[in-house]
Amino acid sequence: MEISKYLKKKVLVVAHDSGAANQIYYLFKNHKKKFKTLIRGPALNIFKKNNYNSLKNAIQTSNTILTGTSWQSKLEVNAIKISKKLNKNIISFVDEPYNLKHRFILNKKFYFPNIILAKDSETLSACKKFFPKEVKIIKTKDHFLEYVKKNKIKPLSNDIVYLSSNYDGVSSKLKKKNLKMDLRLLKIFLKKINQKNSLKKKKIYLRLHPAEDINKYLKNSDFKKMNIKISKKKELLKCLNDFKYAFGCETYGLAIAKNYGLRAYNNVTNTSIKPKILRKYNIKNF
Repeated sequence: MEISKYLKKKVLVVAHDSGAANQIYYLFKNHKKKFKTLIRGPALNIFKKNNYNSLKNAIQTSNTILTGTSWQSKLEVNAIKISKKLNKNIISFVDEPYNLKHRFILNKKFYFPNIILAKDSETLSACKKFFPKEVKIIKTKDHFLEYVKKNKIKPLSNDIVYLSSNYDGVSSKLKKKNLKMDLRLLKIFLKKINQKNSLKKKKIYLRLHPAEDINKYLKNSDFKKMNIKISKKKELLKCLNDFKYAFGCETYGLAIAKNYGLRAYNNVTNTSIKPKILRKYNIKNF
């Protein structure tokens, strides 16, 4: 459905996490509509502009508030709360059908927008089950994926990038414990790579999840023994430009990599993780 008609007059984008931020960024790239921003966290690497420092002031001077739906931050749900008090038109973009409860709760109370934009059918279905009937739910497009399909590259490098999923961050936030899953997945990946004659001599780089701290790896004795460098490029597409192969475990970044022109593989073989997310993108298991 065409959604530009809901983006009325002065639009303010409020975003923290990279998932919905990427979707909103490429939504506006396609529609070429002017907007202002209040951006924090990983989303700063996507928008690269921040028009406001005061959330309340930003909302007061805007007509439509378009938010991401972070699970790491309460920025967006706080924006929804303030916007409702000021009777603003509120739209939120949901990029994945997981942890919806955690994204819209603040101090044990739920705050919902007027309109939800759902990235795909799976997300739409989850949203219809979760949100009250007064919230209008619209299925939109995967705007990021559409952009990379139209701007596919021909990789010049023969190197490998591993895209971290940041399972540790999710488990520590939602389950209050650190499972150190990401390093275990890297070890499994390296063992399989070393068994592949066509891949074992290639240079390998790690692309951190936008929410990860680099010290998680640099200060880890096991990682220091791995022949893996960390990519310094924070923007996903700029990072992918340097590689021919992309590996990772159940991360949306692999769908972007594949459609951008890389050879993408899902590192789930010999792990305890069941392939689920990437089935709809037809990513090969590794």
